[in-house]
Amino acid sequence: EFWAWYSQSGMEKIEASPEPEDIGNPSSNITREACMNMFQLYDIDGNGEIDKAEFADIIASIGFEWSAEKCESIFNRLGSQEDGSLRFREFYAWFSSGQDFVGFERKKNLTDVILEPSAIDERKIFVRGFPWRARESTALKYFQNRCGNITEVKMIPWSRDGTPSGRCIVTFEDKESVEKAMPLHRNRMGKRWLEVYRVNEGDREEVHKVDRSKHGALIGIRGSRVKEMQAESGARIFFETHPESVMVIKGRDKERARAWALAQAILANDVVDTHLVEQPLHGRLIGAGGRLKKQMEEESGAHIVYRAEQGSRPRCEICGPEPSRRRAWQLIQAKIWECLHTEEERFPMDTKFHGTLVGKGSVVIKTLEEQSGARIKLSKEEVEIDGKQSKGVMICRGDREQRARAHELAQLMIKELPPLLGEMRDEDLGLGSLGALPMSGKQMWTQAVEEAMQRGGWEKRSSEDDAKAGEEADKAGDEMLLL
Repeated sequence: EFWAWYSQSGMEKIEASPEPEDIGNPSSNITREACMNMFQLYDIDGNGEIDKAEFADIIASIGFEWSAEKCESIFNRLGSQEDGSLRFREFYAWFSSGQDFVGFERKKNLTDVILEPSAIDERKIFVRGFPWRARESTALKYFQNRCGNITEVKMIPWSRDGTPSGRCIVTFEDKESVEKAMPLHRNRMGKRWLEVYRVNEGDREEVHKVDRSKHGALIGIRGSRVKEMQAESGARIFFETHPESVMVIKGRDKERARAWALAQAILANDVVDTHLVEQPLHGRLIGAGGRLKKQMEEESGAHIVYRAEQGSRPRCEICGPEPSRRRAWQLIQAKIWECLHTEEERFPMDTKFHGTLVGKGSVVIKTLEEQSGARIKLSKEEVEIDGKQSKGVMICRGDREQRARAHELAQLMIKELPPLLGEMRDEDLGLGSLGALPMSGKQMWTQAVEEAMQRGGWEKRSSEDDAKAGEEADKAGDEMLLL
């Protein structure tokens, strides 16, 4: 069909025909960035897509008086999303072609909508996400208290009916205030968050799919890596796992490009080592509140994840540079060795003594664990131990020496603490106003524990002892690695 048309001089007819008069093509003098700024301005909910009403708003705002039927017809032709929405990529392809604008007169200049960058833009921010009832005073109070003095706040209503939209343009007295406002992007306000963008600088979000398992490597220990990427690139970085795992980068074009390049470099250099670790050990390797796992991560510089998905064997994944991965696995192996070579022993401990063994702010039980090296848990369960019924137990986990040491120290605390605390309270009350400032409950318990240990002839373990124990654990880890 094409050849038949061409052989009948179809191309010659086109070349000989006069060019149509470009009366209203709005794309002839704007850049892609300017078009993105306009699209973003009318994308009310900020999801990167526009609906039919928002499409009609854009057409009206750039000066074309099209009927609702014409707007709907074009939108239906362009919309490719299942929900009938239109993404920027399709919108810009259509808008830049100018096909549907030929022969239509524009009622106002496009610069009424898309302003050329000017010096004052450096002091402006575009904000989206305030409640629709918000007024100028709301934005003024929110940003002035956090960023700096404001010269003007202009609310942007919905152009189709003039009702408030929760969007505004804020103008500050200086550029420094704009930079202070940037960290407020995605700042939570109840169930919603604010979006804060620079004006006419191509400031926006871009989304990259990054598997959730890689998020930890990009975030780093206590957010160290993501902070470094943000400082070096100038962009803001966010991670989301719902509805899909993504990395969101917000900033100017160069900032976003630099941040993504840094992220790709980290992912390329960070190898993941996988080790089989039985699931019953996972909890003990993570520790209460994740403290043990965090300690290992901080000491090694690697990111540690324990997985036990259905259909696959339980494992430990270590991500980071090679020296960090090696050190993390040494620490994990040392802890595994400790777990496999320790036992649990139950000692009868009536519930009436539990309060004494816990102490104010858990000062007593922490001391028992620190001084014995055992893990201790108090339970109210009624059990029979060595033929005797007990209305409570003290569960100690550790080697034989650690368990015996914990039980012996617990007996000492039960014997010495009650009279010591009574003496200290009486002395504190007797001195009255003549004494120094009264001790807090925790201070009193701490002092009583130290004195009880002295009376019992116990030598308190020092930091040097803990360091020596740590070296022994490291040595055990090295031996495991060699094996």
